[in-house]
Amino acid sequence: MIELQILEPRFVDGAYEVERLCLAEGWSKSAINDLICREDALYIVAVDGDKVCGIAGMYIVLGEGQITNVAVLPEYRRRGIGKRIFGELIKRGLAHGVSVFTLEVDPCNTAAIRLYGGFGFIEAGRRKGLHDGTGAVIMNYSP
Repeated sequence: MIELQILEPRFVDGAYEVERLCLAEGWSKSAINDLICREDALYIVAVDGDKVCGIAGMYIVLGEGQITNVAVLPEYRRRGIGKRIFGELIKRGLAHGVSVFTLEVDPCNTAAIRLYGGFGFIEAGRRKGLHDGTGAVIMNYSP
């Protein structure tokens, strides 16, 4: 059974592996470890037994939730884990007083765009020069 947990020291290595395997510009192990002590950061892991199989992170600044990373290991995809972990991130953000959420996504990642749209995120603009030149879709959600 997949459980959702707040990042703790015992999950850092696994979270780093998810970032390394799934994200072109994933965070370093040191950067992930630093999130544990940051009051402005929220980082959730999906855990299958002892294995971290998904991650979602966000910085919270002045009521804005900047979603930084969402990823699920390939062998765990299409099981609803991304939806669960993303929903938990939004729920916890709201509990921390977030009034607007924002994220950037590769325009070729249609599965992620559909996922975010299902939570009420809408396209707010485009940024050029990211994601190997394809740019990024900026999406916002104001509950």
